[in-house]
Amino acid sequence: MTTRPPPERVLRAFGARGEPTRIPGGQGESWRCGGIVLKPVPGPAYQEWLGVEVNRVLGDVEELLWPEVLPASDGRWVAEDWGAARFVADAIPEHTR
Repeated sequence: MTTRPPPERVLRAFGARGEPTRIPGGQGESWRCGGIVLKPVPGPAYQEWLGVEVNRVLGDVEELLWPEVLPASDGRWVAEDWGAARFVADAIPEHTR
C-alpha cells in the first residue's frame, strides 16, 4: 500500500489543485485533490484501457456513476505510475464515509 500522497509533479501533470487527502476505497491508495482522485496504477496499458475503452462505453450510460478517467497534460494516461479520475462523491460507499 502506498502511504505517501502523489508527488507535486504528478498533481501538476493531472491539473490537480490543493492538498491531497487520502480517501476511503481504492485499497487505501486513493488520494483526492480537489475534483480529482489519484491512485497508483498497475501499468500504462491498464490505465489506457480504462481511459479509452471504459470511458467510451460507460460514458453513454447515464444511470451509472463512473468516474471519468483523466489523461495527464502530456496526453498519456499515467504520470510516474499514477492514474487519475474525476471525483464522484456519490460513488463512495455509504459505510466508508
